[in-house]
Amino acid sequence: MKFLVTSDLHLPTYYKEFYESLNKINEKIDFVILCGDIIDNKEHIYIKKLYYLLNSKL
Repeated sequence: MKFLVTSDLHLPTYYKEFYESLNKINEKIDFVILCGDIIDNKEHIYIKKLYYLLNSKL
């Protein structure tokens, strides 16, 4: 089983860095654990973007 554990994404501030890091993973992920802050400044649109981005790795 493969786990992805991350925290304090602070989207959209670090979206590009997270996107690039996630694309370096060349295998399927079984579980995702998100800890800490996910978005900044009520940027709720990034929750949906994060969902689709992570779903591409599951």
